[in-house]
Amino acid sequence: SAIDGLSFVQGRVDQGMSFSSGGYVDIPASPSLANQQFTIEAWVRPEGPGPNDDSTGSIIVEQNVDNTHVAASLTWRATDHRFSFYFGDVSTDVLISQNTFAPGHFYHVAGTYDGTVFRLIVDGVVEGELQLSKAIAYSTHDWTIGSTPFDIRSQGFPRTWNGVIDEVSIYNRALELQELQAIFDAKSGGKCAPPVLRVEKSHSGSFIKGQPAATF
Repeated sequence: SAIDGLSFVQGRVDQGMSFSSGGYVDIPASPSLANQQFTIEAWVRPEGPGPNDDSTGSIIVEQNVDNTHVAASLTWRATDHRFSFYFGDVSTDVLISQNTFAPGHFYHVAGTYDGTVFRLIVDGVVEGELQLSKAIAYSTHDWTIGSTPFDIRSQGFPRTWNGVIDEVSIYNRALELQELQAIFDAKSGGKCAPPVLRVEKSHSGSFIKGQPAATF
């Protein structure tokens, strides 16, 4: 619905998004995004601190509820080079990556919820999980890529992403670990489409030609 301070640069898969000071991509709230089971995933390259260099860090993608609650949020913090996955009260409902991920490199980051377990997965490896059954509280606020939503930006906490964000996707189910590993393994090939097959005739009969593709 709105963008500002956005430019396109080399991403992990073709072009990615880079944000100048105050940059953002706002996406209207939608029932199709308000799922009780979901996956949020993206390729990201952090380059260092954003404007709010604290324990929350910079936003990859988020839907905010109020000043202390989110529906879902993926972040990276320059203070200790860890990814975070928030899913409710920002003081308690959070997973933080066990490992650190230095700036200057592309990483594949995903947050999943299957109705009973929240997982934070980086480069196809589970970095944190929490068994918890809860109703995800969504709001009418925009989903935002590369920044917090307007009501938080206007309070002086834009949390603008410093680096590149690419291939952001939201699914209405928790992707299996092997599916996320396949996306990571594909790297610059992107999310694979089903193979295209065609039937050709030869003197000895019919045969099918086509290229194999990853199956998700």
